[in-house]
Amino acid sequence: MEIPPKKPHFFKPILPGFKNGLKIPIGFLKYLKGHDHHEHAILTRGGKKWLVKVNGRRLEEGSWKEFVEELNLKLGDVLVFKHEGYMKFDVSIFDSSHHCNKEYAKYEDEDEDEDEDEDVTHDKHLSQSYFECTIRQYCFSKGFLWIPKHFAVANGFIKGNKKYGLIIIDETQTKLWNLMLKSCNTKVYVADGWGKFSADNCLKEGDRIMFEIVTNGETPIWRFRVISNAETLIRKGFSNKEAAKDMDLSDSHFICTIRPYCLSKHFLYIPKQFAIENRLNDRKCKIIMKDKQRSWTFNVYTDGKTTYIGSGWRKFCITNCLKEGDRLMFEIISKGETPIFRIHDLRGSSSLQPEVKKKKLNAKRKLMPQVSASASVDANSHFISTIKPYTINNPVLYLPMDFVKSNGLMRRREMILIDEKRRSWSVWLGKKGHKFAIKRGWTQFRNANGIQVGDTYKFELTNNGTIPIVHFHCKYSGN
Repeated sequence: MEIPPKKPHFFKPILPGFKNGLKIPIGFLKYLKGHDHHEHAILTRGGKKWLVKVNGRRLEEGSWKEFVEELNLKLGDVLVFKHEGYMKFDVSIFDSSHHCNKEYAKYEDEDEDEDEDEDVTHDKHLSQSYFECTIRQYCFSKGFLWIPKHFAVANGFIKGNKKYGLIIIDETQTKLWNLMLKSCNTKVYVADGWGKFSADNCLKEGDRIMFEIVTNGETPIWRFRVISNAETLIRKGFSNKEAAKDMDLSDSHFICTIRPYCLSKHFLYIPKQFAIENRLNDRKCKIIMKDKQRSWTFNVYTDGKTTYIGSGWRKFCITNCLKEGDRLMFEIISKGETPIFRIHDLRGSSSLQPEVKKKKLNAKRKLMPQVSASASVDANSHFISTIKPYTINNPVLYLPMDFVKSNGLMRRREMILIDEKRRSWSVWLGKKGHKFAIKRGWTQFRNANGIQVGDTYKFELTNNGTIPIVHFHCKYSGN
């Protein structure tokens, strides 16, 4: 299980327009407490400092131009921003021509035997800027990945019998891998570093991943992500005609009925006409959806004539106890870089709040007597405890083992916490020594709710499905 770093960092490839500034990745903002109130950031390297302006999540103006000129930044370079606290960042550079930071590592030129797997089949779905592939057994047994020939030719990766650097970054721009591309006659493959890349991302046979070119200089930079089941089905021609029948729409909204594919395949089609009218059909972007009290962030993908909501949809369905036949209306209220939608629940008394199921579950439960201990435990539904100093000093919250075992949580790895304002967080579970705890995600939940040492809380399990849902009652008084 990944533990949040003491000094988190993010990577930024130098792209056109960088002389005017760059943006901090959205995923990194969780490490910048109260970032909305900061007006300046300090960038440091080799004892030098530059004071730059913070405009939203953009670093610009101030000494930015001096920073660019003094470090001699150029297209294809990759900057590493290591957070030193507050808004101070120590900056390192991965040079585009040498693909490594001299302060970090040196790469040795080691010739390796080049094997060819006769059984490998390349995925046909590719363009000049990206390709998708399925991870095969040879990727692990032989330690490399073949690159589709058309993609290699289109981007000039076939260079006789040579090998050269390749940088791969993830979607959040907080992780970076140095690998090697090897060209052998008319074939190109990712070699040195592939084993570490596969292990770091827990890749397994059958996974589908996409590689997208960020820059194609002397040392190419690629961005990668794992392809969802929804995207795989669309690649295979999965039809959305049945779903389209359930959608009433105008330029500003559409109404849909939740169908089995929404729950089993974890995505939702957006009607073609609505997507075109609101410019969602020709780009990949994030959207924000809000009800009266809460908000969710989703990724929207497009593939040819099809547009759909992918990443984030599964959590939304679980949190709101959606089931087949439920009807929702999605109304667009902002068409900016990140479109904003308002959600209207058409389920009547069900509502988008999981309180109905909670009450039904509570009515069925027979509460067990609470035991006398530091955390009083009801093995069927909840426990009540107080916040200890360790939960403030460390990014974990230990759970009583009786509660964990009686609810089968030892087998779970993810959980959703819902606070009293009905906001939701996805957190990760796991063993820590001889104990079981909420690990990744606890700090964000704790800070958002202002939890302090000595606070009494109620930890109530309301849905024990594949991803358990817990209502966390902060500052619980027993009422």
